Amino acid sequence: MNGARMKVSIRGTAFDVICPTARAESFWKRLNDEGWEIETLDFLDQHVSKDTFVFDIGAWIGPVTLYASSRAGHVFAVEPDPAAYAQLQTNVTANAKNVTLYADAVGRDSGILTLYAKAELGDSETSALGVPTDQAITVTMITLKKLIEQAPFGAPVVIKMDVEGVEYQLVDELVDILVQRKCPLHLSVHPSIYYRSIKYQYSSLRARLRTFRQTWFLLARLRPLGSLCLVGGGGGDGRVSQLMRLVSWVFFRSRVKNFVIILVPDCSAG
Repeated sequence: MNGARMKVSIRGTAFDVICPTARAESFWKRLNDEGWEIETLDFLDQHVSKDTFVFDIGAWIGPVTLYASSRAGHVFAVEPDPAAYAQLQTNVTANAKNVTLYADAVGRDSGILTLYAKAELGDSETSALGVPTDQAITVTMITLKKLIEQAPFGAPVVIKMDVEGVEYQLVDELVDILVQRKCPLHLSVHPSIYYRSIKYQYSSLRARLRTFRQTWFLLARLRPLGSLCLVGGGGGDGRVSQLMRLVSWVFFRSRVKNFVIILVPDCSAG
């Protein structure tokens, strides 16, 4: 892949990355200045060691994949957007030997999935939840179960998932894996993408109500499995605090807010 190269440092570890677009260059500069998702790097520092298998599902151009590769035994990185995957592949080739790449989407079944680009491919927001006016492409799918089976059962596993709204469709499969594997989870939740995908069918209020209901259901499915923290917005992590924050993020903002869940498993759950 053609493009300018840049040396970046993520918490003291150096990487050589490609910057074929202004967006990629801006992103890597921000990460190099420690201005990107501090809680994500903290999560990896806390839960990843040399015997850990890391699953970076929705790897984009590789920030988590690269940093995790410097700490983990092996990383499985999944990215279906072909423009992002090309950068991911180049970055991994230049920096890591303990990474397996998948140019697939994660789904409930194997087969073919349609993805939609809101702006352009590679912009980190390509999603299976789109609207008819978005650019559409088709990609192959791998099931979440088959993917996680690449790590030996009983080995320590960490999952980072950022699948641009598909988490709503995968919650049952994800819960089954978390019960079996007892693994920490870093999950990006995208109510704004869910809302955008349905708002042309409903009034704004009804679309927000449906978005709230689906997001609260997702939280309710994950909450019994361990200590669940919502990143952002302040407040505690009790059920009432989470409810109030979700109400604020869905109903009282001009744009519905995305957020991150960090789940540390309760080994007695399930």
